[in-house]
Amino acid sequence: MNLAASRARPLLIALLLLALAGAALPIAQRLNGQAVNSVRVAGKFKHVSRGALEQVVADQITKGFFEVDVEAVRIASRALPWVREASVRRVWPDSLHVAIVEREPVARWNDEALMELDGTLFQPHGKASELDLPKLFGPAESEREVLAAHGRFRSVLGPLGGGIESLRLPARGGWRVMLANGTTLVLAQGQDAATLQRFANAAVKEIAEHLDQIEQVDLRYAGGFAVRLKQVPEKASGG
Repeated sequence: MNLAASRARPLLIALLLLALAGAALPIAQRLNGQAVNSVRVAGKFKHVSRGALEQVVADQITKGFFEVDVEAVRIASRALPWVREASVRRVWPDSLHVAIVEREPVARWNDEALMELDGTLFQPHGKASELDLPKLFGPAESEREVLAAHGRFRSVLGPLGGGIESLRLPARGGWRVMLANGTTLVLAQGQDAATLQRFANAAVKEIAEHLDQIEQVDLRYAGGFAVRLKQVPEKASGG
């Protein structure tokens, strides 16, 4: 009996494994066929349309819950102009959760793109022209330099009020700073916030009340600065 039983045991084990495999196959087929029945999207949605994101995600869901390519969904979500980062995860039993981080522009660049705080450029669509942002200009690859200078200059010129309308780094060097009132400050190559600080100190004390009448201040002088007043239109004479 013992000999017969020992000989039969491998056969019984093989039959049991075969039965389990046969039972597992329909289960696996059902799981692979499990549909994605809901999609949840999360984010601030200040510039990104919730509907647009949902449509992008829906277009990528061509397979079941376990087969959907979450990386493809993430890449497609990131391709939206205002999306900086996206994460995607499956949530049992039939949901897909997508979370996005929107881009946050701090300036315009060369009237062609928007710039983030780290100097990253992007070109959005829609309401970008309506954003009230400082205008920065400069040669290629100077984005971070100009943005950093804007931060320094803004801090120095703050007491004058109104802020900086635009900052330009010409290809030949130097800086051109346009204040919100239209006055342009011209700096030579190598001059920086210290030069502006001297001007700001003088302006606050001596010419602050006349600043709106000044068209340009040339700071490229070692001992001071030159001022050019705005032209006042002549009144038509009667008679």
